[in-house]
Order: sequence, then C-alpha cells, then structure tokens
Amino acid sequence: MQEDPGRQMMTGSFHPIDEGEWACQAYLGAVEKLFRAVVEGDMETVRDIVEGGFDLQRRDHVGRTALHLAILSKTETISSYLIDSGARITARLVDGRTSLHLASQLGMKNTVSKLLERSKQNEKKAEEEKAAAEKKDRDEDTGMDGGDSHGGDDTNPSSDDDWDSDGKPRKTKPITAPTTTVNDPPAEGAAIPEDNEELPDVLDINAVDWDFMYSPLSHAIIAGHVQVVDILVRAGADVTTPFKKGASWAQVTVYPLTLTLLTEDTKSACAIAERLLEGGASCTAADDCLKTIFHQAVLAKATELVKTFIRVDPNAKAAMDILSYLSWNEVANPLVSAISLNHPAMAALLISSGSSPKITPEMYDRSWEARHSIGSKNSYIPRKQDNQWLVDTVFPVEAALARQSDLVIPMIQLGADLNLGLRASHQYNSGG
Repeated sequence: MQEDPGRQMMTGSFHPIDEGEWACQAYLGAVEKLFRAVVEGDMETVRDIVEGGFDLQRRDHVGRTALHLAILSKTETISSYLIDSGARITARLVDGRTSLHLASQLGMKNTVSKLLERSKQNEKKAEEEKAAAEKKDRDEDTGMDGGDSHGGDDTNPSSDDDWDSDGKPRKTKPITAPTTTVNDPPAEGAAIPEDNEELPDVLDINAVDWDFMYSPLSHAIIAGHVQVVDILVRAGADVTTPFKKGASWAQVTVYPLTLTLLTEDTKSACAIAERLLEGGASCTAADDCLKTIFHQAVLAKATELVKTFIRVDPNAKAAMDILSYLSWNEVANPLVSAISLNHPAMAALLISSGSSPKITPEMYDRSWEARHSIGSKNSYIPRKQDNQWLVDTVFPVEAALARQSDLVIPMIQLGADLNLGLRASHQYNSGG
C-alpha cells in the first residue's frame, strides 16, 4: 500500500511540524513562565512578561487565562494588575464561569469590586465609541446626500418592539440565558469557544455559568461570603428571579434566597438572607407546587433561617398559611410539615409567630386555583370533588397522632377541629 502524505494532510490525519516546532516543549514558553509566576505570587516576573507584550487573552492547556489563574490562586494584587493591564474580564472557563463568578465564589471582595468597576468603564467607553461611530455615519450621509436622506428620522428602521427610544436593541431578561456580553454555552462535548473580542468587554452581573446555572450572586450565597453578596446586591444583582434545574419532568425551581439553605455556616446564611430580603426578595416566593422558600426552610429544619424570615420579611405570616402540594394529592402548610418531621422547636416557633392549626376549605381552594393556573394551558386539570380538600389536606392533629407527638394537646387547645376525620377515611376507595 502506497502512502500519500499530501492526501493525509487534506483529510486531517497528518500534521507535519515545522523546523522549530519539534522542540517547542523542551523549553519554558511565555505562557508557562507567566502562569508559574502568577501561582507563586511573583509580581515582578508577571509585570516583566506583561510589559514585554504578552497577550493576556492566551490560555493554558486547560483553558484558563492568566486572570482566571490569578483569581483561583487568590492573589488579589496580581488579579488587580491583570485587570488594569487589559485582561478580558468576560472570558469564560470551560464550565462557563467568568472571573466574576470565580471571585464571588472565593470571597475576593476587592477583586469583585475591581471587576465591576472595570466593567462600568468598559461599558462607558463602548457607548462613547458607538456614539462617535453613529455621528460619523450621520455626517458622512449628510455630506454625501446634501441633507438628511431619512427626512430627519434617525431611528432604526426596525419595529418598535425590537428597539428602544435610544436606537438600541431592546433587551429582554430571560430567567437563565446570559446576555450577548458573554459567549453562549458550547455544544455537548465541544471545546471552549474563542472569546469574541468584537463584543464589548462588559460583564453581565446576572450571567449564569453553564454547569450549574449559577450567577456570581448564587456562588457567593452558597459559599457564605456576606460582604461579596452585599457588593453584588448594591451593584444591581437580581435577587428575585428564579431558575430551573433538572429534567423537564422533575424540574426544581431555585431562587437566590433558596440557596441560603445550602450555606454551611448558619450565621452567614442568616446574614445573607437578611440582605436579600432587604434587597427585594421574599420568603413567599414559591415553585410550581406552591412550596414557598419559607416552607422549604421548615422542611430543611433550618430554625435560625426561619427566625430570620419571620423577623425581617413582613410576608412571613402569609407564608405560614399557604398550603403546598408535597405530592400530587397531599397538601400541607409549614406547621403540619414541622409536626410531621417531629420537630417541636420549629412547631413552637411557628405557633408563637401566629401560625394557626385551623385549615379551612377557603385556604384549600386558593391553593387549588393557584396550583392549576400554573404551567401550560394544555396541561390536564382534574375535576375538583365536593370533599376534595378533606381528601388532600393533612391536618395538624392527624400529623401529630401519626408521629405520636405531644403536640396533639396544644393543637386541640389552639382550636384544631377534631371532627374532620382522618385523611384516609375520605379517600375515594376507602369505602367510608
């Protein structure tokens, strides 16, 4: 069989190297020297290499830029220097995290502030350049046509739905999609996309990564960095919009406030929750099953977090009365969940804060209507039976009896109805 090297080159199976390429790994290159200096905190070497004309957009073998590595190494001085030297702050790692995600996750508050400041400067510069370019185009058109060929109408010819009064594309705010200031997620198994340097190097503070759909604020919350959360919230980070995770048949709705349940340090979690609530979040925010953040905190036995909700959020009392669908035919409020978990301290906290053991048909009807008004118009809506609320609702006394809890007596003393019967007795196949 006769080999044809030229043909192999055409098909991509043969890549000959040039005279200098064969020994390129025998010596340390500029990338290796810079990255080693970054890890070691050698500011002098970093400055020498950068001032020597090194391209700060170059990446190492795993796709990290020098700025990424400086932040991962938690060297704030070098990180600040690289930002000032023109490192692209919107560059993403292979998992979709930008420098802002990394700094927020690692609690580097000075770097977070520096990144946001640089982003504002870049945005202002981009706007000035755009305005200058538009002015130049108008001047050229005027000089060419002897007047305004558009009759004085300088608006974009597109529809009003697509453009705002400043002639800029009108931006919508999807729950999970990043804006055009950063790269779109790569296809499954694809290499990291090249940075588009034609786009302004402006951070979207709410841009999410590609693996977990976490924004910089999400990373800061989970890691428990209170000061970073405060910086991001003051800079305009969204504290109310949720995102969904998981397959379509088992999606979980996650709010920024929900993530405080994942914060390991309880004190930090409560401080962050307080900051988010002051910034506009609410513990009454719920998923498609009407399970509120308040109810999720009860189910997680996060007593201190529930105390924070009650103390800071004026909507906490309303959250105590919302009946959530814990399954397709099981409805309960936070007090019932606390009793079912055999958590007397949580139950006592809820009762002392105004939670009532009385559940009425009107409360159930509100939850039924809200539950079945969510989602697609084509989704199946079952017909509500006359005693549907008795079939679905788990009552406090029944929950206490099932757990053989001493809370039975307090529930009765507080006015729980003993004549409603057990939930099982109202099932359609019970024969009762």
